[in-house]
Amino acid sequence: MTYHTPEGKQMIKDRYWPELQALIQQKLGAAKVIPWHFSLRNQTLGYHPDEIFFMKTGISQPASTLHIDNDHTTALNHLQRELGEAEAQRLLTTHKRWAIVNVWRPVGNPVQRWPLLVVDHSRIPNWNFPDHVARVYRNNDPKYYKAHDNFLKPHPSYVFRYVSQLRPDEVIMFRDYDSRTDRVRGTPHGGFQDDQTPDDAPARRSIEVRLFVFFDDEEEEEEEEEGGNQVE
Repeated sequence: MTYHTPEGKQMIKDRYWPELQALIQQKLGAAKVIPWHFSLRNQTLGYHPDEIFFMKTGISQPASTLHIDNDHTTALNHLQRELGEAEAQRLLTTHKRWAIVNVWRPVGNPVQRWPLLVVDHSRIPNWNFPDHVARVYRNNDPKYYKAHDNFLKPHPSYVFRYVSQLRPDEVIMFRDYDSRTDRVRGTPHGGFQDDQTPDDAPARRSIEVRLFVFFDDEEEEEEEEEGGNQVE
């Protein structure tokens, strides 16, 4: 997966993106699915991911912070940038709701180092985005691809979940953004250091793809209000 070359990037788009489109349409009953972004992360052994980040090596590492990728502002900016303002407006007018879905999976080996966790906040009454998420702006980085980041504030009632030994033929599917409600806007997630990781465990390699997903119904509204976050 030589994703730094144009040929490697095109291979992922040609071979992997159609598989994910079919998966999301099957699982979620979506009316339209548009892949638009992928990231491959190759962990560098012997370093904390943040150390590599500040070294600016260009090698993507596991994300070591709990965050929600998008809110209303950044999600709409992505949609307009990737599809153009006219097409974005057409899709928003045509469909009743839309989301950004992330499909995450290992590459090569089961994940033992820095697995992905998701945060379940359903035990917190009236959890809401503005009170529990902090915006961080990168004022000194004009080339950053979105207006701000959204980091999760601590709370003692959060439940942290992850899949042990997730295999390359398995995926974690979760929402980066949902236009439906302010209560459930996206799934908090991030990599974490598992203290039970064997010393000889291989470095983590993973791929995540983000997709615009459009729906013609609102059937999940009541279920989500009752059940909080859900992860496939």
